[in-house]
Amino acid sequence: MCARPSLPLTEPQQRSLAVTLTILERDLQRLRDTLDRPPRDLRLTRYDDPLPAVCGPVLLSAAADIDGYLAKLIADLGLEPRIEPVRRSITSRLMLDRVHLEEMQPSGGLSGYGEVDARTAKYLDSEIPKLQALIDGLIERIEAPTSTVKNNAR
Repeated sequence: MCARPSLPLTEPQQRSLAVTLTILERDLQRLRDTLDRPPRDLRLTRYDDPLPAVCGPVLLSAAADIDGYLAKLIADLGLEPRIEPVRRSITSRLMLDRVHLEEMQPSGGLSGYGEVDARTAKYLDSEIPKLQALIDGLIERIEAPTSTVKNNAR
């Protein structure tokens, strides 16, 4: 990273500013994505308090103003983009999900919330590993070369 000499920053300062501005940039993108395509409810998530479509143009205009100012700050400070590997990020999040599932087994952290009913414990001890195996399969497909994934999808 190379800041302008007139606006010098140490490397830790550059990183800290870049992280903060990256979060803002992602939040603006999330806003645009939400206006483009409102989130769909999931099995365990119900989205509430949607953004009214009529507000879209005003919100997009305000987001564009912020985005323009972000571009100015980034250029003025000489901040460079960080690289985020998409495949590795998704794989890492799935691996973390897998660990969290392991912690929810009766023999893991779930018992820390009180004694688990024997039938429920048996069910979870049987079913969680199956879900983990499915996650492992998805991780393998994500990590596989593209041609392998295409062939397995047929």
